[in-house]
Amino acid sequence: MASIAAAGMLAAGALFGGAGTAQAAPQASETETVAGITFDSFYYGNGRKISAYRSGEFMGDAEWIQDSPTSGGPGDRLCVFDPTKDRHHLSARLKNGRSVTTNGHNVPHRACKGGNLPEDRTYKMRLCVTGSGGTVCSRYYEVTS
Repeated sequence: MASIAAAGMLAAGALFGGAGTAQAAPQASETETVAGITFDSFYYGNGRKISAYRSGEFMGDAEWIQDSPTSGGPGDRLCVFDPTKDRHHLSARLKNGRSVTTNGHNVPHRACKGGNLPEDRTYKMRLCVTGSGGTVCSRYYEVTS
């Protein structure tokens, strides 16, 4: 049985890996918990979504959309969504300084900030949840322009 699995992995490597140097692809889905808030990050081709949950309840999310067709592209969009009245707000941030927040808006609210960034560059994105107990943020995840 082990040899069948090994043969399958070799075949998959031959089909998808090819010859030459290996290049790390972004993880499709990653989960972390910080101060009671679970952040789930999902990479999907031209974007990434980070969702926040507390005790299994959805709190909101942040999304990066590379060259967003909905914004009339080209352009890159950073968005954040807060669906509920629970006395917190969300913000999404890129390490380059671009940020967007739901603070001060009635919920549900989705806020976006667009604008083209230099192509084929890697940036770091995170989602933060702010409430009466302070601010809790996800780790930074890679996104591409």
